[in-house]
Amino acid sequence: MAIGNQKKISEAKDESNNLLINVIRTIATSASDDQRELARERLQTGYQDSGKVIDRLLTEQEEDVKTSVESFRDVARNIRGMLAA
Repeated sequence: MAIGNQKKISEAKDESNNLLINVIRTIATSASDDQRELARERLQTGYQDSGKVIDRLLTEQEEDVKTSVESFRDVARNIRGMLAA
């Protein structure tokens, strides 16, 4: 299951990167305000879609995320304690 999620994340990153590159290209090379507006709308839609993917993945992996955050807090607390000593 973890490999499947990693593949989904990788595909989402590639899609986001391609969208951003295409938007930048469109904005840099187009003289038309309509083309720029269309590029902005595509970027906004891509941003919203990315947010939905992140929300879904966080929900699917909620327990792992909680465990990771708790572990990070413990490590940070231990480091602060060692530095204060």
